[in-house]
Amino acid sequence: MHPQYRLPLVLLIAGLSAGCERETPPQIVAPTASPRTAPATEPPAVPDASALSPPGGKTPEPPPATPGPDAVTDGGSDAKAPQPTETKLDGITLQIPQGWIPETVPVNMSMPGMAPKAVFRLPAAQTAGEDLHVRVTHFPRMKVSDEMNLRRWYGMLVQPDGRSTEEVATVERFEIGTVQIVLADIPGTVEAIGPRAGMDGPVRPAKPGRRMLAAIIKHDHGPHFVKMLGRAEDVERWRESFVACLKSVKTD
Repeated sequence: MHPQYRLPLVLLIAGLSAGCERETPPQIVAPTASPRTAPATEPPAVPDASALSPPGGKTPEPPPATPGPDAVTDGGSDAKAPQPTETKLDGITLQIPQGWIPETVPVNMSMPGMAPKAVFRLPAAQTAGEDLHVRVTHFPRMKVSDEMNLRRWYGMLVQPDGRSTEEVATVERFEIGTVQIVLADIPGTVEAIGPRAGMDGPVRPAKPGRRMLAAIIKHDHGPHFVKMLGRAEDVERWRESFVACLKSVKTD
């Protein structure tokens, strides 16, 4: 090539090369991954029961249950003494029925001979009811007839319809060995006790719907008297055990 054309040709080739280097190369975009649903969470694996067993293959026993606040332990201070099954009186022995709770016998300093020899409490059927009490008295020197004692008991109750209490009362007589028993069943109203000197109003209001069971136990060292007075429905509830107590009598 002629020298006068060589230099322009070189410059032309250099310019074309620089222009090619300034062009932005094409960007290659990676394909977007298609969305996938996250796999559901699987429940944790339950270990094999054999893997939890101690050596030897024995399953440990659960710890003993802790007793509650009302629990009574054997020999503890709260342990209840067993209920007595009989009461010994002068010349006789009576079996104490289930549910009869022995009470402390009150002391009558002014008239010690009138104090009961035994007292038992019988819970009322209703929570707010008045508990019954069975009182056993002993008058070994009493020579009063049965009829006089019955009339005395009749006078303790009145009838709302005006009839005599003797008319509505029932009397049973039976013998247990050599012991004779007279049992009176008397319904009625306990009369009010009137006011005393220096006191206003009745000392005790009338109590309707009452019932009394009163028995005479006649024996060589007697008689003993067993009496229960209270609400008619409560007396009916305990009547069978009252009669059972009388029939359990044994002489010494």
